[in-house]
Amino acid sequence: MPQPQPQKTYLTGNDRLDEARRLAARYNAGETIRAIAQDTGRSYGSVHQLLRLAKVRFRQRGGTTQPKPAANGRPHREEGQGK
Repeated sequence: MPQPQPQKTYLTGNDRLDEARRLAARYNAGETIRAIAQDTGRSYGSVHQLLRLAKVRFRQRGGTTQPKPAANGRPHREEGQGK
């Protein structure tokens, strides 16, 4: 038999702003929206909406990326390095 789902809590007013700030601090510390959503029991969309409310600057999708090699197959040179 499936477990009953916990009662959803709706945030309004200052409680909503406080929760948005708490989630923003976690996101700015490097957590993903999905991780925050899973930990808090909220949906991805509701966490995203609360982060927007907190005026968070969202990271680009895909995590960290490494530079692609140049067309000739050699890695890019660092700035200031000679040949």
